[in-house]
Amino acid sequence: MKKNVAGQIVGAQVTATNGTEYSGAVRVYYTLDGVPPQTLGSVGSGVCTHQGRGYHTYAPTQAETNGTLVSYNFSGTGAITTSVHIYTSFPQTVDNDVLASGATGFAAIDTVVDTINSNIGTAGANLTDLGGMSTAMKAEVEVEANDALVANDLDHLVKVAESSNVATNSVIAKLAAKGAGAVWSTYNNITDSLTAQKDLQVATAAHLTDIKGAGWTIEDLGLIVGNQNTAQTDLTQIVADTTDALTRLPTTAELAYIIANAKTGKPVTFTTSGGSTTAAVLALVDGAAASTVDDFYNGHLLVFNLGTLDNVVTDITDYVGSTKTATITAIPYAPTDSHTARLL
Repeated sequence: MKKNVAGQIVGAQVTATNGTEYSGAVRVYYTLDGVPPQTLGSVGSGVCTHQGRGYHTYAPTQAETNGTLVSYNFSGTGAITTSVHIYTSFPQTVDNDVLASGATGFAAIDTVVDTINSNIGTAGANLTDLGGMSTAMKAEVEVEANDALVANDLDHLVKVAESSNVATNSVIAKLAAKGAGAVWSTYNNITDSLTAQKDLQVATAAHLTDIKGAGWTIEDLGLIVGNQNTAQTDLTQIVADTTDALTRLPTTAELAYIIANAKTGKPVTFTTSGGSTTAAVLALVDGAAASTVDDFYNGHLLVFNLGTLDNVVTDITDYVGSTKTATITAIPYAPTDSHTARLL
């Protein structure tokens, strides 16, 4: 077994107290390096899979393999406890292929890393320019790297970074990077905030005459999106001249995405205290208690719609489920129970 590596299997033959093959429920308890106490496995509450004829298997988490000596105890009611003791192997034996200048093992890897470092930032450099690897190894690295990018949707982010003039503002950058295919909820009170801006600035926005007066709706907002040359300029002026303006103004394409998803935003409330200009303690999300899962809301936006933070937009960069605290990009005031927001 490899040390501190996920995706491995451990198994044991379990016998009933009467000497027969045991097929009942078996749970795994483990210890690392002989340090007590025994701990119940965390995967499926430690319940094993019976493979037949008394043989039971368990797939430990990465943390449950992080010891030089790992002991797994297979236990069941009416069964004789079976213990499996494993000395893990880490680091693994390095291939002896010559990677660079006749070096082998870790020395060869070090040489390749040095070569990669020297090529980083070189115009036109890519994996095939990073000497020290055999042709076959370079090809394999390229394939694995591309697969990893696609699997994590990072290829899309790379294309955005390379080919788009994305605003440096973090919230706008996130909107552009996510794109129309992202599964986001969107701020459905945007029409209210834009109505307030229109009432203050419509006299100087001559080209907005089509949407003056009664009937201001989300469909009317589409007229602004359609006029990319003039509407964006006037909206920028509205934000600059209005104290109630949105903290961040999306581009035309990003605004179109917000419009398309305006009805799916989730209402959020906050606790009385504990927040700051860079942290928000969530109380309720969509009417239910905030998630206790770490990183659950990472990458989402908070658009405030009540109190001193009305119309302020910020993004969640980290979330701690145990305290329900979201790390956010700095905003003017600390969120309290006097504020509400929509989760995008």
